[in-house]
Amino acid sequence: MYRLTSDEIDTICEAGNYKTLDLALFSVCFGVLATLGVTLLTVDTLTPSVQRSFVNITYISALGSVFFGVRAKIAWGKTRRTLKRLKGEQ
Repeated sequence: MYRLTSDEIDTICEAGNYKTLDLALFSVCFGVLATLGVTLLTVDTLTPSVQRSFVNITYISALGSVFFGVRAKIAWGKTRRTLKRLKGEQ
């Protein structure tokens, strides 16, 4: 059994919330990236303006996937380090 202060519990909750939010946003961005990538590779009848829009959104979703993926990984590590510190493991 571990005794935790209110601040320590808040730290764990905050890290978990960030991890969950970043993972959800990564999933959305990656899903959009996959969908648009498949569309661009398989559909030949896109008008130039629609194709430009799809390409731009594909780049944006790729950047979002990388950004939120890295943030989720950082939050995951922060949560793990916090729990190890609270348990007295080094």
